[in-house]
Amino acid sequence: MNTGSFATRARRLLANWIMRINSMSLRDRIVLLFAILAFIYFLWWLLLSLPLQTQTERLLKGMQATDKQINQLRQKAEDISRQVNSPVDPKIRAKLVQLNTQVAQQGRKILADHKHIISYQQLTETFREAAQAQSGITLLSMRGTGSKVILDVSGQKLVRQDLSLLFEVSSFKALINYLKKIESHDWQIGWDSLVYTVNKHPDGTLELRVHSVSYEQEPLEVR
Repeated sequence: MNTGSFATRARRLLANWIMRINSMSLRDRIVLLFAILAFIYFLWWLLLSLPLQTQTERLLKGMQATDKQINQLRQKAEDISRQVNSPVDPKIRAKLVQLNTQVAQQGRKILADHKHIISYQQLTETFREAAQAQSGITLLSMRGTGSKVILDVSGQKLVRQDLSLLFEVSSFKALINYLKKIESHDWQIGWDSLVYTVNKHPDGTLELRVHSVSYEQEPLEVR
């Protein structure tokens, strides 16, 4: 393959595109910029957000199945206990011990399978600290927008809490670096929506909605 010939064609192609862009009106350039941003957002959603959402749904289904097993084991233990009207028979006692052990094992399995879930406090600190460390992006506001119990495991509630963030962005590259840094954490962060608006190139705003899943319901007010 002729490397010099390929490089020449590449330079000509690039020069041709630059001439086309220079010949565009301001309106057409803005439309092209929004098209490029939309394509980048689609790639982000396809490569990062969608796989994470699928993984989160799979984890929740696994937790629900485990919780169902725990309830079935607890029901068996209660049925045996109701049959006892006198000092516990050794066989019944052994059965109760066995069932309680199984319940405890299932509880430990839930904690082991979901050790990377992120609490609401950890979620807010992660976004705040990353914004402070990244030039070109400023966190303007951060507030909780709601919470709900999605699973109750042996009286320990698993709570989803939603968070809305608003950023001022002066560099699109800084925005990409910021999101990559957030995504590099081991935490299971739920990504719900991302809206990036260019006010006056290169300045813009980013509206981000995410959620945490944790075992403790924490205050939704963020200061």
